[in-house]
Amino acid sequence: MKFKKLKADFTSPNIDLAEELICHVFFSFNLKGVVCDIPIPEPDEGFGTKTLPLPDTNAIIGYLPDIDSSDLIISQIEEKLATLADAGIEVTPKIELVDEKDWADAWKDYFNVTRITDRIVVKPEWKPYESSPGEIVIHIDPGMAFGTGTHPT
Repeated sequence: MKFKKLKADFTSPNIDLAEELICHVFFSFNLKGVVCDIPIPEPDEGFGTKTLPLPDTNAIIGYLPDIDSSDLIISQIEEKLATLADAGIEVTPKIELVDEKDWADAWKDYFNVTRITDRIVVKPEWKPYESSPGEIVIHIDPGMAFGTGTHPT
């Protein structure tokens, strides 16, 4: 099945408010897999290394099945997003057609091999990695609902 990926890049003096309002629009039209892609740097907690790059822009992303009515629904979403300009939120929507398999596996692109200590490395199953002598490699298949081994817990 195909999906339409709707990415709403935005600028606003109040990022939190913009995030809430755009998500509300997405959820009110039953978009699935909604993700808030906001570049918020996290403090280094001294565990492992940062492996997830920060996005370049503020964006909310959602998915809609590519059915006969999806173009009409997207037009309605774009109209609602345009009204957010009254609140100082400038939204630039982008539409992309994606295959369900691509959508289901896209999260894998963001997980990389992570060095935890001088001898321990956590490696997702799908990433190639050549270990050094004496190195301990933890192979992990995080799945979509499990962690990657890079968080202290």
